[in-house]
Amino acid sequence: MKIRIVYLLLGILVLCLLACLIDERWMLPCLFHRLTGWDCPLCGGQRMLVALLHADFRAAFALNPFLMCSLPLYLLWVVCYIKPKFLQHSSVISRLCSDSAIFIYIFIALLWGIIRNL
Repeated sequence: MKIRIVYLLLGILVLCLLACLIDERWMLPCLFHRLTGWDCPLCGGQRMLVALLHADFRAAFALNPFLMCSLPLYLLWVVCYIKPKFLQHSSVISRLCSDSAIFIYIFIALLWGIIRNL
């Protein structure tokens, strides 16, 4: 279990270092945007992460406010995946990490994808 945590943290560190070096021309294009011309709920996410790594919170929020507001929830999901016993500490945390909460989040993400293209 501890080895998995070390590998996860090393992977996150490598991704952070790479994101600091990545220029916008090296970022992966959004296939959904290329096919439809619409922005998906994740469009701007790579640039948002690079802006966050440069501590430019205003630019990160402007690029994708939905993802920016979702980061604490993503971090909670990662912690719950790594340490399942963390769920036993609070009923609120166990509800936020439940399958129904994930489905609600996906529904909200789809709504965000529709709203941002209106």
